[in-house]
Amino acid sequence: MFGEAQGRSGYSFADCHNAQVVDRIKERYPIVYGKTNMLRNKLIGKEFARGIVVEIVKSKKVSWLRFSNETNINQRSKWLSWMEKCIEKKVVLLGKTIVEVKLDEGRKEDETKV
Repeated sequence: MFGEAQGRSGYSFADCHNAQVVDRIKERYPIVYGKTNMLRNKLIGKEFARGIVVEIVKSKKVSWLRFSNETNINQRSKWLSWMEKCIEKKVVLLGKTIVEVKLDEGRKEDETKV
């Protein structure tokens, strides 16, 4: 339906000729990922593509709410992991402890709120 996967990027639906599939992708993608517009490169994630196929081709129910929640949790987890690595690098650069750096960052957040 989507051809070969585009590496880790997922599948392209640019050449998909099933109008029902394309319409469903355009309807669900912005809702699931919290986007206002569709992607210009027309690449969708592998799990999202599987959900579309299960829903349209196999006529089974898909819990898009659950899918969206799991996707959001994964994105937050990756972001938190990235932030921890940034803090660790800052600790090395400044010669402070992790607690000191986190406290400094907390103070900066409070100052921007005022």
